[in-house]
Amino acid sequence: RNLSDAVLIAIPVMTNKRKIAAVEIISFLFGSSNFRGSRHQPLLVFRLVQLSIKYGFCSISPVALAMYGAFLCGPLNDMKNGIRFGKIALSMLERVEKTDKSLAIYMVHTFINHMTEPIYKSLDPLLNSYESGMQTGEIIGAVGSIVSYCETYVMAGLPLAPIEKDIRLYHQLLVEYEQKQALDMLLPMWQFVLNLLGKSEDPSKLTGEVMDQAKFIETQKRNKNSVIGGRARIYHLELTYLLCPIDYSANLLVRLVAFIKTSLLCPCYIRFRCLHGLIALAMARKTRNKKWFKLAKGATKQVKRWVEGKTGNILHLLLLMNAEYDSLSKSNEDVKRSFDLAISAAGRSGFVHDQALANERAGIFFLETNDEFWASFYLSRARDLYRDWGAQAKVDSMNGMYDSLLSSSEPKRGTAGHKGRSRFIDVSKIHKKLNFDNISLTTSRSTH
Repeated sequence: RNLSDAVLIAIPVMTNKRKIAAVEIISFLFGSSNFRGSRHQPLLVFRLVQLSIKYGFCSISPVALAMYGAFLCGPLNDMKNGIRFGKIALSMLERVEKTDKSLAIYMVHTFINHMTEPIYKSLDPLLNSYESGMQTGEIIGAVGSIVSYCETYVMAGLPLAPIEKDIRLYHQLLVEYEQKQALDMLLPMWQFVLNLLGKSEDPSKLTGEVMDQAKFIETQKRNKNSVIGGRARIYHLELTYLLCPIDYSANLLVRLVAFIKTSLLCPCYIRFRCLHGLIALAMARKTRNKKWFKLAKGATKQVKRWVEGKTGNILHLLLLMNAEYDSLSKSNEDVKRSFDLAISAAGRSGFVHDQALANERAGIFFLETNDEFWASFYLSRARDLYRDWGAQAKVDSMNGMYDSLLSSSEPKRGTAGHKGRSRFIDVSKIHKKLNFDNISLTTSRSTH
């Protein structure tokens, strides 16, 4: 880490035949199905990086540096250097012809770039990585890129109907290429989208056209694949948060927090930590139990740390957590101001699904405090934004729960497109206006 970027990028080509042979052996182990995602993977990555720096640049070096950057951003909690090594990895791709460029691009745009760049900016590189990887035979990087493309699209809150059609197409291609692991990564996301579109009998469960939730999770448990099983549980958690009473998602959260360990920071896991905080805070407001304040505190501290590192994609969710904290003790006027700030931040960054969520949470707060005017205002806006997103199941749910409060106004169009993302918030500017130390992390309010 002490070497400058220029020195690392200019590392000479590896010529020592014994070291080249060692790299080839490690690369083989790294690429084998027995090692992908196992506890041995970090050790292999660190050794490849060490050999590249000490003995020279080789074909696997960009991939090793990209994965090293991913581990720094995630388990090693060094975002600054993680982002740095991700950029170095992409710069190195220009120096080598025979390398798995798709795998390096997949790693950088799935686990690194979204930590500081607008999430939508990874869509085109991931799609291009898939297309070029399939053309050159870089199958692992290609299929990883397309699964990540689909997940990034969903997490960005872009319209659901187009991505469902894309996932259906990519699923067929993955079947033809017999990419079982990639298929298992894709299925929970696909069923999640189908459920929100209203194409499932029970939209709160990942059971429907493409998978059976109980059987899928049991299979992953039997295969000892906690990564894929964990992702399925995260998608299920968000469905229950959106469509079920808060107690249901809270029970899932308690089990899930213990299940999901430190992981590479793909958008799915970042979102889980945000949901973790929001669900715990909703339960804290409902029960005033210290248990939920404690759960909320851990999640909020982590999200706050990411935002302070300029992870602008979740700033609005941190602001929503702050509004939930304020709802525990502050005046309605102050709480309204906090919710409006979260709503504005989500809207300015183009996250229509989270703009809808923030409106809904504000509406629920005012409903609980018997202010029907503002409850109707926020809940109606939430319903319309969910409709813009394409989440018909959520629209139907809200129409059933709040029929007498919802207005009949038509939703505004154009809130969920790519152009909305051009207004991505500059976190450094927000930092100057907002003191994050004011975001409470204590449990003292549980006694109120």
